[in-house]
Amino acid sequence: MKFHFLSAAHLLLVYLLPLSIDQRHSAVRAGDIIDITSTVFDKLTDAIPAAYGDFNSDELTDVFVLRDNFHTLQILLGSDDKPLLREGPKCEFRRHKITSVVPGDFDGDAYMDVMFTVQPDGSDDARTYVYINWGAAEVMNCTAEDAKPLIEMVGQPLALDYDNDFIIDLFGMDTERKRTFWIFKKPDDHGQRGQFTVPMDGTHGAELSVPHSHAVLDLN
Repeated sequence: MKFHFLSAAHLLLVYLLPLSIDQRHSAVRAGDIIDITSTVFDKLTDAIPAAYGDFNSDELTDVFVLRDNFHTLQILLGSDDKPLLREGPKCEFRRHKITSVVPGDFDGDAYMDVMFTVQPDGSDDARTYVYINWGAAEVMNCTAEDAKPLIEMVGQPLALDYDNDFIIDLFGMDTERKRTFWIFKKPDDHGQRGQFTVPMDGTHGAELSVPHSHAVLDLN
């Protein structure tokens, strides 16, 4: 399964292109500002874009948004007709305030999962809890609000493929502020998902900054 991730600029171009075709006979001049809010979002105006991907594998870009003051995670499904984004699956959390979203395959089943991080209630430091809403066909299995977090860490994770198995892994600082990789694998014979930790080798003279400024590069 191929996931399609686009930048905000590319996404805007994808949505502006059909609009410009519809208006090719109208008197639109260069430099004119066109309000396409209703064309793209219809009446949905309280959503904050957090990530992009093709959740339902229809080759149309979907948008992962946060609503209700960062307590609701929802997928707006791309459409080739107006409105270009339509409300899809959502997960609501009363106690969790979501701080980041990373869509991708975290268990190797070819379905897009949705990893999200939350800030614990009453926390005034950089501690972060990591959860995953496991994907299945065109639904998103919402994590129970009282579920134990998969990972407790400091700061935000960086998504990468540590062991080249086409399953997303994470990098960041554990609760002891040590640099750590969290490696995800396919479920075991009993269907249990999980991850294991790999401490980063070597000694480091300073802690990672929070928020981080990591990036993934192919140096060879």
